[in-house]
Amino acid sequence: MPEHQLTLTDAERDLFERVRVQQGLDSLDQVVEWLAKTRLRQLVRQGTGAPRALALVSNRQGDEA
Repeated sequence: MPEHQLTLTDAERDLFERVRVQQGLDSLDQVVEWLAKTRLRQLVRQGTGAPRALALVSNRQGDEA
């Protein structure tokens, strides 16, 4: 996964720190990842009307895909 460098203001760093504590995360990197995944889930839900999971689904005859 590519690495990106973010420059945060003091206010953003404080906000990320509050999220880190609230979510029980270990680092600001984990906060950024958690926020990105959460936003992606929201966008998928908006687009499809329901949450979607990436999971292997068997076909209707009972055979595995």
